[in-house]
Amino acid sequence: MRNLLRGLMGDQLLRRPAPEQRQPLDVHHRVLINRDRSAVWDELVTPSAPLPGEDLALVPIPEAPHESPTALAVLWRRPNGRLRAGLGQVVVAEPPGLVVTRAVDGPAPITLTTTLEAVDEACIVDQRLSGIMPGHATELRSAFALLWLQRGLIGLKERLEGGSSTGQAATAMDSGTVGAEPYSARLGAEIAAMDAEVGQAALVPIAHDEAIELAVPPDVLWGLLLDPGCEPLIRPHTLSVTRVVVPGFPQPVHVALHEGDDGRRSVTVSQVTEHVPPRIVERSLTSEFESAVMTQIEPTTGGSRLTESLVAFLPAGAGSLSGAGPAAALLRARLEAIRRLAEAGIQPPRDPRTGFLPPGFEPPPETPAPPPPVPSPVLLPPPHLPITVPEHRPRRNDNVDEAFLTWGML
Repeated sequence: MRNLLRGLMGDQLLRRPAPEQRQPLDVHHRVLINRDRSAVWDELVTPSAPLPGEDLALVPIPEAPHESPTALAVLWRRPNGRLRAGLGQVVVAEPPGLVVTRAVDGPAPITLTTTLEAVDEACIVDQRLSGIMPGHATELRSAFALLWLQRGLIGLKERLEGGSSTGQAATAMDSGTVGAEPYSARLGAEIAAMDAEVGQAALVPIAHDEAIELAVPPDVLWGLLLDPGCEPLIRPHTLSVTRVVVPGFPQPVHVALHEGDDGRRSVTVSQVTEHVPPRIVERSLTSEFESAVMTQIEPTTGGSRLTESLVAFLPAGAGSLSGAGPAAALLRARLEAIRRLAEAGIQPPRDPRTGFLPPGFEPPPETPAPPPPVPSPVLLPPPHLPITVPEHRPRRNDNVDEAFLTWGML
């Protein structure tokens, strides 16, 4: 169910025209921090605590079971309580002066280069975000990216220098007088307002129910559905599911790593808000619009009855074209996969690192390696760069009379 809305939206966004032209993305910002370079490096590579006011979390993601984390999910908690999620990777780390990271999700490569230059007893931190974007992209995307860099670097400066850096940062940005509020918080408010503006669209509700009979008792089905390891079995494009705690959310969330047919990676986040028998309610936190899936298990004479209900909103154009058809197909395919797994008695694979081992499996003793340092989110590309998709006028054989406008995030 974590991947259900991703599949539904993916079906709609496939209707968008492929951009024929590209244009460069190149934004740059730097700050002077009154600390020596080694202290700034240590704070960036092994942060002592989250930067204040950033609403960011960094989660190491294993690409497959039994593998060490090779990607980092950046989760940004938006003012409306939802999340933006991006997937990054450290390409180069040369202490104490250079870090290069790359976004490994999205349709085009985006690279963030961070350099630290010692100046007397201070340090200049310079960041450049570069890549390519569709030719129809507007300056909004570059403005958003620049604000993101400014907020991160000025927040780092405020953190390392203390309260006195607020006025210094404002002066450096030629922003005028700033009160007691940290300047990075003001930039964060501008980013949130820009994100909300791009996300506005007319919505249509989508609701659909599907049910299936299974020849297994409800308790067996219940245990299977609550196991995060079952999701890659139900949808092979899901590589892994990691349960983490994100600041600002009272309950743990599930971070799922996906891989499409074209090899592109993406990450989604969901939260199980109710899991009391016989019902499970899971809410998507990263779909653009509010969505949830409710799973109900009822006992029957020969086993159990499984019902899943989808409630969601889609952009008006996309929803009017397809209605609940894609949702119904996705639900039916999912329920059939669950039925086959449950009736065949297939158990999700266990990760030896969690301590849950299958019968007869005895791994050789080994000394666990220390976890790699998790860098600050300041070193990774933004989890979201907004871009509006141009109006798409369907071809005559699309059997559609009116054009539609959808919104996408690259």
